[in-house]
Amino acid sequence: MFSYPVKLILSKYGFSVLDSNTLGISYQQQSLYISFFCSVLFLIPALFFHKVKSPPDLNINKHNLASLKLIIIIFGIFVLLSNDLNAIKSALTLQFDAINDINKAKGAERQNSSFKAIFSNVSTALITVFCYNLANTAKKLFSMINVMKVLAIGFFMLLVTSSKMTAIYPIAAYVISVSMIYVNRGGKINYFKIILSFLLFLVLTAFAGFIRAITSETDFSVAHMALIQLLNAFDMPDNFAFILSRINDFWLGDRNLSLTWEYLFVAFIPRFLWPDKPDVFGNMSVMRDYFFERYGGFSGEVLSPSMPGEMMVSGGMIFLIMWSLIVGSLYYIIVNKAYYSKNKVWIILYIWSLINLVNLLRSGSGVLGSMFFFYICLLGTICLFKYILKKDLIS
Repeated sequence: MFSYPVKLILSKYGFSVLDSNTLGISYQQQSLYISFFCSVLFLIPALFFHKVKSPPDLNINKHNLASLKLIIIIFGIFVLLSNDLNAIKSALTLQFDAINDINKAKGAERQNSSFKAIFSNVSTALITVFCYNLANTAKKLFSMINVMKVLAIGFFMLLVTSSKMTAIYPIAAYVISVSMIYVNRGGKINYFKIILSFLLFLVLTAFAGFIRAITSETDFSVAHMALIQLLNAFDMPDNFAFILSRINDFWLGDRNLSLTWEYLFVAFIPRFLWPDKPDVFGNMSVMRDYFFERYGGFSGEVLSPSMPGEMMVSGGMIFLIMWSLIVGSLYYIIVNKAYYSKNKVWIILYIWSLINLVNLLRSGSGVLGSMFFFYICLLGTICLFKYILKKDLIS
């Protein structure tokens, strides 16, 4: 949360998609205060839940465990199914002009196939398991060879998808896996390393922006574009300030909870099951009504409302208080189960949830719907390995 005031200061120097300075300092202050309040409510459940005793040994049983090569091959297949073949070819051959053209085409079409979403989630589940097994089966817990492997996967995914989060995901999954295993083996929590990991996340985000700048047409220098991409990943306080300036009902919101419903369910219902499914919902509907300066329909950028912004639009301050406590409780249950349950499915879900905390801060309830969808795809992937390939994905 300390990034919020820093981001608002940098907005004065032009590093913003929406410049909240045009609204006046009162809305910026409200954005900060309510965001901090929402964060405190999110953390409160941790004070009341009791940890389960006797955490298990997280060492993997290698008896029938799928090899890392098999996992990465199946991962590659699902990447092929969930992405444009031309994008993959261009990424493998480092054809930056072709990558730029493909990324422009992606930006012009925001409606994705449900089947591609399934394949994408399966590939995410596979890369999460791969990173965890890579760390847990290594003789040396933190191996530079393993680091180079996940960096190579992240770089490839950045070129294919042009998404910073997709690129950073395997690297973050590996770092979190190493940290969990280290603590389980008796290591003590090192807060300096936690801070260092956060700084590494910022560096990787900037580097992802650097690569995106190389593959895009812009009047700015590559270094300038990298900084813009980094700061745009933390645009929540500006966006929330605009919502506060335009919301009609501060206490009860403007949508009667329909926005939260859209984030949780609507996005994941295939159109062949719901032919009249609305074209504009979730982030795009928020843009249309509250960020209309930047709204371009299905083409161009999509801005996120922020976690408190989504709650305020959906049900106002009253809903924000209740929903922050509920979401915090759900996250704490996942953390508790990951560290104190014998079921390693919770560990994979924990890794995904921790990485997607950034998306929780950006979009709010949208992450919960994605979490459930990811969980279903993870279980399906486990069944695929167990009953078809006759191998255990995680043990």
